[in-house]
Amino acid sequence: MPHDDGKSPRTSPSPKDLVMAGLAACTSMTLQTRARTMIESGKMERGSFKRIDVHAYDSTPQGKHMPTRVNLKICVTGSLSAAQRRQLLAAADMCPVKQMLKGKVEEGIEVEVVVEEETGTS
Repeated sequence: MPHDDGKSPRTSPSPKDLVMAGLAACTSMTLQTRARTMIESGKMERGSFKRIDVHAYDSTPQGKHMPTRVNLKICVTGSLSAAQRRQLLAAADMCPVKQMLKGKVEEGIEVEVVVEEETGTS
């Protein structure tokens, strides 16, 4: 993936890549917690699924930095009923990172600039 200058290759993830990774990881953790609760309450059979993978990707118009859409693809390996799929889908909406991205930080985001004087090192 090219750097912002469009020429040199990028060797590290961009801040947006890190946000997408954080969203996918948080969603996966939220789903795993919900699935565990469903198993413990008897709403899902133990072993009915083997794996949950979440992939997050964005749609950003060329030349822009802000995505117009973020997509989550949830891949479940196993056997789930339609009701169980709906419950997991509802749980995915409760991911705290997703809530932050949707602008649900109640008191906003506070930014503070702290200036530290350089100390002379010889």
